[in-house]
Amino acid sequence: MDSHPGPTDQQAEEALRRTRAGDTEAFALVVARYELPIRAWLASVGDSGIDVDEVAQRTFIAAFTNLHRFEEGTDLAAWLFAVARFQLRTELATRRRACQRLASGGHELVQRLVDRAVEEPPETAVRRLAWLAECLKGLAPRARDLVRWRYEDRQPLVTVAKRTGRSLGAVKKHLWKVRRALHLCIDRKMAEEDRHINPGQTR
Repeated sequence: MDSHPGPTDQQAEEALRRTRAGDTEAFALVVARYELPIRAWLASVGDSGIDVDEVAQRTFIAAFTNLHRFEEGTDLAAWLFAVARFQLRTELATRRRACQRLASGGHELVQRLVDRAVEEPPETAVRRLAWLAECLKGLAPRARDLVRWRYEDRQPLVTVAKRTGRSLGAVKKHLWKVRRALHLCIDRKMAEEDRHINPGQTR
């Protein structure tokens, strides 16, 4: 993997300003800075049927076509997560009927977590991303490899299945379990953080 550091937040913000001024090619720097965090967030809150690549791509297309809506001086990352949240909500709406036909107790649990995450403010998405990195460290090495190959290296599921010597169905099921575990881990970490900040608050 490439060891060179990617663009910083400041470089991405400057690239956004250049894009709005007419240098459309500068938007590639914005994508380079935020694509992996957006993909990681989508993978952590979406269910196994969500095409992370497709939703991420639609997120940046929507952001590019709505640059006039971004307020200079506000949080670029939070704005992009808000765009991603809307794209994920749209994707979930188109799939809900199919999901209901396949519903089971476990699927319904994940769906509730997805629905709640999609409704959260962008600032919470940024918090979730920070805890996602921590929760990934707690996964078994095999599960971490699976997440990295699929969502960081963008390997197709068929390729991941061949690499692990498992069936496509087994890989999908394992990814579903990993993503559910990440959901629950992030929720637990955020609840602990909230209790530490507000020790008198009961949940």
